[in-house]
Amino acid sequence: MQVFRVRGGSLAEDVTASFLSMPGFREAAGRMTAAELEGMLNGAADPVPGTAPLPGDRFAAAPDRVWVGWGFNAGASGDERFLKPVPPPGWRYDEKSGTLYRAGDFGEDAEPTAGSGE
Repeated sequence: MQVFRVRGGSLAEDVTASFLSMPGFREAAGRMTAAELEGMLNGAADPVPGTAPLPGDRFAAAPDRVWVGWGFNAGASGDERFLKPVPPPGWRYDEKSGTLYRAGDFGEDAEPTAGSGE
């Protein structure tokens, strides 16, 4: 499980390492559900030391397949809250690294996109 700072409807920062470095929380995280963990983090005044939360920031516990930059739908529940990026035409999304790359850069057939110069 990972912990992300949610800002403006997207996963803005991975704060898992900061969270797990706090005394006693590594052990607690192993016994908590994602909902319990989020309740604790979102109810604390300074949940992740060394970070400066902005008004409206919240924290979400996510599965390991989720990356910074994914969308977040607070109205959904469970893993359905995490929205994988949709690549624009001519681009692909790499689920293993969480990055977008131009189609054709790795030997794939690419369709030219308007204004791409191809």
